[in-house]
Amino acid sequence: MREKKDKKKELFHKWLMLKKTEESIKKDRNKIEAEIELLYPFENGNSHTFKEDDFKISIKRNYVYKFDQELWKKQRKYISKKDRPEKIKYEVDLNRLKEIEEEIKCEKFGPDMYKLISNCIEMKQNKSTISIKFED
Repeated sequence: MREKKDKKKELFHKWLMLKKTEESIKKDRNKIEAEIELLYPFENGNSHTFKEDDFKISIKRNYVYKFDQELWKKQRKYISKKDRPEKIKYEVDLNRLKEIEEEIKCEKFGPDMYKLISNCIEMKQNKSTISIKFED
């Protein structure tokens, strides 16, 4: 039992050390990438590849476009459907799904309706997130 506790403690300390190193390295790499981008200016397109001695440098500028949600809700009614630069994506409202599951137990929601809904939902596990903080 003591060995297991020591092993856990050792893993926690290693994780904290690696996390700190990872964050520091990421900051350093981001600074260097910003400097490199300044050395290779280009105007047209989102990406460009440069050759320098034995190196091949690819720079891809990433842009995110998003609507001001409140403003778009007000304006979209004035724009025909075919001219709206939007995609509508359906997402699972997990809170409502859990409510429905509870309502089935209380017989407030029909199991047939739930089956229709649940047949359309896929669930997969992503990588777990682990957070460790050292507390004295």
